[in-house]
Parts: sequence; C-alpha cells; structure tokens
Amino acid sequence: MSQRENQGYAEPAGVFASVGQLFREAFRWRTLAQTPYGVVPALLLALIVAFASVSQYIFPVAGPDVAQDLNLNIAVIGGLFTVIGCGCACSQLAP
Repeated sequence: MSQRENQGYAEPAGVFASVGQLFREAFRWRTLAQTPYGVVPALLLALIVAFASVSQYIFPVAGPDVAQDLNLNIAVIGGLFTVIGCGCACSQLAP
C-alpha cells in the first residue's frame, strides 16, 4: 500500500494485533509481581469471582437440605440476620 493510499488511516494506540498477543499481555505475571502490591490483589479478585460463581449454583441446591437438617425456619434466620446486622453496626460505632 502506498503512502497516498494510507493517508487518513491511523491505527488506534494499544490495539492488539491478534488474540494471541492479547493473552500474552494478560499473562505477564512477572511484571505484575514487580508492582508494589504484587499479585495479591489479582489473586484475591480471582478467588472472589470463583467463589461467587460457584456459590450461585451450590447454595440454592444445598440450602433447603441444610435448613431442614438444622431445623431452621424463617423467624430464626431473620433473627440471626438482625443480630449480625446490629453487631456489625455497633462494631462500626466503637472507637
């Protein structure tokens, strides 16, 4: 392609040429490890996402069985959430 045919076309900065290049950039753990916080934030986010994705399938299936085994009812569960919520609110007020 000649210079004249290429006029007016500018490739945006930071655009990856291929999907392979995108993955190579994403898996640069050594560069991430050299940052001040290292890989800890990335691993914590990965664990949170993994737990959230698994829990959305596990809890609806196992929840009724656990509630039946522990003889829980709606009043008990509501009371537990109330006590836990009040405890969290009070702990935030303490110096």
